[in-house]
Amino acid sequence: MSQPQSVSDSSGHLNHLSHRTNTNPSLNMSMLTFATLSAVLVALSSAQFAPVQQFSGVAQPIRQQIPVISRFEERNVDGSFSQRYQTGDGQTVSESGVTKRNHENDGNVIVKTGSYQYTSPEGITYTVQYTADEFGFHPTGSHLPVPVVAPPVRF
Repeated sequence: MSQPQSVSDSSGHLNHLSHRTNTNPSLNMSMLTFATLSAVLVALSSAQFAPVQQFSGVAQPIRQQIPVISRFEERNVDGSFSQRYQTGDGQTVSESGVTKRNHENDGNVIVKTGSYQYTSPEGITYTVQYTADEFGFHPTGSHLPVPVVAPPVRF
């Protein structure tokens, strides 16, 4: 091992330079990066992980897969489309859409109309008709609440 060297600056103070002094900024940055990555790896390896949750409840039966009985889909170059399907448990979905200029007339939106039908676990069949556009989703159905229209305000 070599002896440190002494150098005096313009004020006459002695500064000791060790043979380990590194004045290469690229090497300093590499060592700093290595030290940082090492610290991160040590921190990650010592992190506590949550134990695996043990399930003690009753196993749920595997649900039967429901087959798709029929399916139709059409996509057109103008952006319009039509699709429908029916499943083995009685679900049906039918939907069509077209593109139109938005309300601000600075872009296009898709306007959809359609319906879906399903049977509840209680055996009740529900049907929903809807439209969807730039102003939102608008469902109707005999089982859905009807919004009350407020009377006009008179001044």
